This record gives sequence, structure tokens and C-alpha cells, in this order.
Amino acid sequence: MSAFNIINDDWTDYETRKPKATERHFVNCEDSWELYYLIKKIRRYHPYLSTDELKVAIMESCRQISKPRPRVLFIQAVLRKFGII
Repeated sequence: MSAFNIINDDWTDYETRKPKATERHFVNCEDSWELYYLIKKIRRYHPYLSTDELKVAIMESCRQISKPRPRVLFIQAVLRKFGII
């Protein structure tokens, strides 16, 4: 359920910040602002997860999932690391 909430949350500010419309539904691990955006978005629904824990999980997912990284699949992979889904 929580993956559903995160995925279906409002991503407008994230999507408008992306340089190309074709990149809006993909995670770019090279942009640090995306890392912090994802941490903030996930902590909204899982405040008990620390920023450091999420950084590690996101960076591991960046290494494990090759480009292009669909946002939905990426978020699911991060949450799986915590046994949330």
C-alpha cells in the first residue's frame, strides 16, 4: 500500500525540474537533487527510515538497476530493501 501511495503522490515539482519531458518518469542517479527528493518523498510515508538508510538503499538501487531506471520500479526496489513491499 505504501508503494502505491508514494508512486501516486504528486510528482509535479519533480517532473517540471527534469530537463526533458522524456526523462520525467525515470530516475537519474547522477543528479544529487533527485537523491534528496526521493528521500523526502519516501520519508513522507515512512518517517522512521533515516536519511542515511535511504541514501544507502537508493545508491545500491542505482548500482543494481541499469539505465533507464523507471521511477516506479526504482521506488519499489528501494522499498524492497526495507521489506516494505
